[in-house]
Amino acid sequence: MMRLQKTGAYSSLLSIGRADPRLNGNYTCTASNAAATAKHTAALHVDGKTIYQSVYFREISSKL
Repeated sequence: MMRLQKTGAYSSLLSIGRADPRLNGNYTCTASNAAATAKHTAALHVDGKTIYQSVYFREISSKL
């Protein structure tokens, strides 16, 4: 089960429960506003073992 939860005005959390190899792949977070767009990609690899990994994205501000 995958769940996307808004945790604040500028943040969200993607939770993946009971991960299995079918969910292997790259997951990309995209944030954008009038000033800029930022992307970060993280790879998820499940090989049948229990793995806990957290990926945190910091707030990005841009002054043009």
